[in-house]
Amino acid sequence: MEVLKVLKKRVKAKKGFTLIELMIVVAILGILAAIAIPTYMDYTKRAKVSEAISLLSGIGNAIAEYHTSQAQMPNNLTYVGGAKTSRYVKSMSETISTTNTTNGAYAAVNATLHNIGTGVDNLWLALYVVYRANNETYDKCWAWNIADKYVPASIREKKYGDVNSCPGI
Repeated sequence: MEVLKVLKKRVKAKKGFTLIELMIVVAILGILAAIAIPTYMDYTKRAKVSEAISLLSGIGNAIAEYHTSQAQMPNNLTYVGGAKTSRYVKSMSETISTTNTTNGAYAAVNATLHNIGTGVDNLWLALYVVYRANNETYDKCWAWNIADKYVPASIREKKYGDVNSCPGI
């Protein structure tokens, strides 16, 4: 019985954490934050670049649809709804090849990025819509001058420096 009373007193006396325990927890949280915050910032930039890629992909589909129905590439983007802008795309410009290259015609659409963050703002993404005359298909090739880590992996594997380096051109 006496032992039980002594144990109860010890349990009652020790409430809360020591200063050392609290300092260890704060240090661990600081280390986790130092790792997580830059990763999170890169992730949000990649998500914003994805929106620009989605906008370019829609225009690429419109270009392919125009070529299918008109049997020629559009002369400019006004034939397919005009240049688009968004919260993260400041402007668009196009280069249209209405003459055949080695294996077909192509249209290149460049998007200038903004409001994304350091390392991405005022840089560009480019989509090349390439018509393959020999098998009547369309390919999409991509180019950019932003760091690869900001581009989704599904697009990174389709990167080409320019239309001449796209396969089959």
